[in-house]
Amino acid sequence: MSGFGFCSKALSPSGERIGERGGNKNALLLILFLFKGIEKRNAAEERFFIPLSPPGERALERCCFRINLYRCLAFEGALVLRSFVIKKISVLLVDDHAVVRTGYKTYLSLSKDIGDIFEADSGESACQLYKQSPADIVILDMSMPGIGGFETIRRLMTYDPECRILVFSIHDELVYVARAIKAGAKGYIIKNSEPDILTLAVSTIIQGDSFVAPELAQKLAMSHIQGEDESHQLKLLSPREFDVFCLLANGNTAHQAAEQLCLSYKTVCNYSTTIKDKLGVKSLAEMALIANRQGVINSIKQDQL
Repeated sequence: MSGFGFCSKALSPSGERIGERGGNKNALLLILFLFKGIEKRNAAEERFFIPLSPPGERALERCCFRINLYRCLAFEGALVLRSFVIKKISVLLVDDHAVVRTGYKTYLSLSKDIGDIFEADSGESACQLYKQSPADIVILDMSMPGIGGFETIRRLMTYDPECRILVFSIHDELVYVARAIKAGAKGYIIKNSEPDILTLAVSTIIQGDSFVAPELAQKLAMSHIQGEDESHQLKLLSPREFDVFCLLANGNTAHQAAEQLCLSYKTVCNYSTTIKDKLGVKSLAEMALIANRQGVINSIKQDQL
């Protein structure tokens, strides 16, 4: 004959002592009370043993089996639910070269943390796509036809101040890095970095931190320590003025710059005048000299190759 021990002062919901009932109901009440946590009493309390009849013993065994089964099912269910709750990272990949986008998309899709990957071939389409379906992170090239990288960052940050943008560019000059970070980008890496740097940058930014390619971070640190930040003049320019400056300093005419930036000729001329005033120069030759010292001209030519 099996039995079950319990405190003599434990009462059933109706106010009766447990033990005044026998059989199946008695066993079920015991399991119910123990499952709810009524299990610790004063050690000095009197304890006694209630024998259970065979039907009561079988009911007790069935209840224990069911409780253990439910616990196992709950644990397995929690694991399944966790797999659905863990949200994968959605990415908006912005680059005007289809081959480049395909390569990056293929590499990113290898990561188990990356989910949907959307594509845009210009800053304009990137802004429109982001408004329709905000991605967790935007991976952005800087040199694109149309509004360009800096203006894209500005528009995305204006629409969503929490937008996470990782610049992925060929430009490794500090002036580009500083301006991108100032515009709101959370990270900056260059296209000739090791492949693992891209996924590391994405995961770091998603966790709420910033990320700058190690080689660029070292250059930035040295420039601040030595007080040799040569980009102070160009910091006076707005994102759109900087785009115009780069094109004009590289030898493009106002008409060519207008066509590349999708602006009117008159607008580019107005920008040119404003740029000269801010930089304290009077000619395009002087603008080109400043651009050459900053490394802007060389980086533009490399990007066009």
